[in-house]
Amino acid sequence: MTAEQALLPARTYLVLLKDSFVAEDVVRAIAAEVGAEGVLTASSAETALALLHDHGPVEVALVQMGPEELRTSALGQALILAGTRIALTGSAAEESRAAEFEVLHRPFTDRDLWSSLIRASAG
Repeated sequence: MTAEQALLPARTYLVLLKDSFVAEDVVRAIAAEVGAEGVLTASSAETALALLHDHGPVEVALVQMGPEELRTSALGQALILAGTRIALTGSAAEESRAAEFEVLHRPFTDRDLWSSLIRASAG
């Protein structure tokens, strides 16, 4: 574990990424630090929302959505209401000028991932 990872207080994560290969890498990186039971993964907002209902709140979510879509979606509202720290990724997030969410820009490395999750946790 790097010094940056040691600063990350979260124990539960939600990863919502549409690309299954990228999602597998992200989940593997997080699970290596917190254990597989600490990571929920979904490929759609509906699946992610069902996971939250089944497993309870998560501390940090990495979601492939733009800020407006997140704010107006049932998933986004559930995450915000639960106090989940959120990092966004994907084209809509990268193109947005909204500063209220951490944005993980692509392409990214494991170090970029951890830095983004730490900033989201601190936000």
